[in-house]
Parts: sequence; structure tokens; C-alpha cells
Amino acid sequence: MVLRALVAASLLSLSLSAFAQEKRTGLTIEDLDRAKALDTEFRKLLEAEDPPVRAQLDEARTQIFEKVKPWEYRKGFVTLRKLRSRACVPLLIESLIEQVASPGVRREAASVLTLMTGKPVRDLWVADLDEIATLAQELHAWWEKEKGSLATDFEKMTDAQVEGVVGRLVQLDWELVRSGGGIPGAGVFDEELTGRMVPALLEHTKYRERRAAAGRLLGRIRVRSGAPGLEEIAKDAKQDAGVRLGALLALKAAGEDLRAAPLLEVFGATQDAGVREDVIAALAEVSAADRPGARAQLLAFIGDPDHAVRLTALRTLGKGPPASETGRIRKFLFDTGDVDEARAALDILVGIRTPKSRDALGEYVRIVLARSPFNDAIRPHATSALGHAMGRRWLQAGPHPEAYYLERARVALAAYALERAKKSVKWWESESSRK
Repeated sequence: MVLRALVAASLLSLSLSAFAQEKRTGLTIEDLDRAKALDTEFRKLLEAEDPPVRAQLDEARTQIFEKVKPWEYRKGFVTLRKLRSRACVPLLIESLIEQVASPGVRREAASVLTLMTGKPVRDLWVADLDEIATLAQELHAWWEKEKGSLATDFEKMTDAQVEGVVGRLVQLDWELVRSGGGIPGAGVFDEELTGRMVPALLEHTKYRERRAAAGRLLGRIRVRSGAPGLEEIAKDAKQDAGVRLGALLALKAAGEDLRAAPLLEVFGATQDAGVREDVIAALAEVSAADRPGARAQLLAFIGDPDHAVRLTALRTLGKGPPASETGRIRKFLFDTGDVDEARAALDILVGIRTPKSRDALGEYVRIVLARSPFNDAIRPHATSALGHAMGRRWLQAGPHPEAYYLERARVALAAYALERAKKSVKWWESESSRK
């Protein structure tokens, strides 16, 4: 009787303890059992590794699960990515369960799981407990089915796995560039790049939003292992225009000269707006020998009937404003009735920084003082551009009524007229002293 009471009390205690943990963490008993089974699987696979690898994996687990210091978990995930042990897979799935309260950890775990196996896993930054639990259950079932044959070594992966890994690598490279490169442990490691990825990366160059990242990764592979055939792909008229452009960008990323002629050949071979605009933007990166010709072509493009071509050419010219073409840019600015084109032309004149370019800006501000829908739209940017050329700030941040922009344009114009008058007097005095 006493024994039966003790057993019942023990079971009640365990049930209350499990209920308390579920209430505290949001994890169900099934979640905890699944996490425990995955941890057991991790420990089993860990024993098959060499002692140095075991030590590194154990340390990585501590960094991910205990997070003694802020962002410490990133170091653990970096270790997993570089070791690529099969033991990492159950550990990553377990971390999705155990770290439900840490969106950064679960997001990183999902990303690394894809990098390790090619298995696409959706972003878990914003996800509720039910979504996470469902995903963990699906991944656990997937692991149980695949663990006997699943490869984490790039050279042993199936083509489908490699494609999955490449998709995530392209996303990582894009995220790193967008962040300015300041995320610890972010981006793509050289160890994660292999020649097997070239076909999949070339496929990504067909899509504009992925082209630059795929080109950068192809360039790194070329530096590491050669990536032969990119030159032939770039020249092959039968290839997709995006792929040809991607091959040229890869050669540039590998440190080889980017020539204007093959870029313009791709431009002429396609009507794809994204490819054409990316070709124009790439003309700013050509080798020194081709820059004069590329600049001449960019100036020709600002007369193209296609608005997108004109605008991209103007923005590309703004990266290296041609002082010798101030008159041509001035004429374009005064002729255009498109606000975006006018803004781009104003930016070019600001960058030229010569007396002629400042005069053009001052004259333009005077013209856009007249009220019209176009002038009202471009007036703030024109005033700001004149201020940049003078080293002055005429506009305060934030939206303002139209009267404010008119008044500030007049102030800027008056200040510029005074500055010109002072310079004229100074020049006259200098000339007089010479006589």
C-alpha cells in the first residue's frame, strides 16, 4: 500500500514537473522527448568522430545551447559549417526545439541545416510555437528516413542537394553585402565552395536579383579551383543572356579584366530589361583601357529611346562624372521632363565639381522657381544639389509645404549669386594687380 502511494506520488511529481516546464518554455512533453532522442542520436554519431572533431562539436553545442556570451551561438554554428559532420544534423534539429525563445538561434540553425544537407528550411525569424514544433517534427521524421544515406560532404551529395546548398549560399552572400559585411560569422566560407556548384550558380545568374551574388561566388570558385569554361559561356550566343553576363561578372570577381566589348555584345543580343540595365551598370567596372570607350557608350545611352536605359546610364555616369561632358549633361537636364532622369543628371553635375557644373546647377534652380507640377517635384532636389556644390545645406530633413521649398530655393539662388559676384570681384582685383 505504501509502495503504491510512493509510485503514485512520483508519477504525479513527474507530471507536474513536465507541466511546469511546458508552461515555462512552451515545449510540450512530445517536444522534449523528441529533443532528447535527437540529442541521443547526436551523441551516438559523435562517438564515431576523431577526438579533435568530438571536442570541437561538443564546444559548438555548448556555445549554441548555453550562450554564455551574447552572439556566442554564432561561433558554434560557424564550427558546424566548417566541420560538416553528420552529427551536426540531429544537433541542428534539436536546437530548433530547445531554443524556441531565441529567434536568432533558430533562424541560424535552419540556415545551417540547409547548408549542411541541401534541405530547404523556411525562415523561422517570425514563427509561433506551433509552427516551430510542426517543422521540428517534420525534420525529425525526415532525418529518421534519410540518415542512413544522407551525405553532408559536398563531393558525395546528390545534384538536388547541391542545388539546395547553392540557393542558400547565394542568399547568404546577398545578405552579407546588404548588411555592409558587419555580421560576425556571416557570408560564405571558402570551404563551402566547390567546382560542383558551378552549374547551379550559373542557373542563378538567369535571375536578376541573384545574378551579382552568384557571379561573386563563381569568381571565388574560379580563384580556388579554376572554374574553367566561363570565357566560352560568356561568348556563346546560344546561352541565356543573363548567364553570359553572370559569367563575365564572375571573371571580374576573380580579378580578371572586364572588357566593354563582350558586355555590349550581350546588351545587343537581348531585350531583357534587367540584363540590359545590369550591362550598363557593369560598364562602370571595365578595365582602364576600355574606360574611355565605355564612357562614350554611356553618353550615347542617355539618348536611347528606352527610359530605363537612359536612367541606368545616367546613374552609372554618376559613379565617375565626366567633367569634359558638362555641357552635354546640362543640355540633357534642361531638356528632360522626367523627374528621375533630372535627379540623376543633377547628381552627375554635383559630382563634377567645376565652376561650369555649379553654374548649370544655379541656372537650373532659377528655372524651376516657376510653378508647375514638374518643377514642384524636382525643386527640392535641385536646391539640395546646388547646396552640395556650394558646400552648404539649404534644406532640413522631413516633408515640408511647397512654400518652404520655394523660399529655400530663392535663398540658395541668392547665396549662389552673391558667391559668384564675390569671385568675380576677386578675379577682377587679381587681374588689375597684374597690369
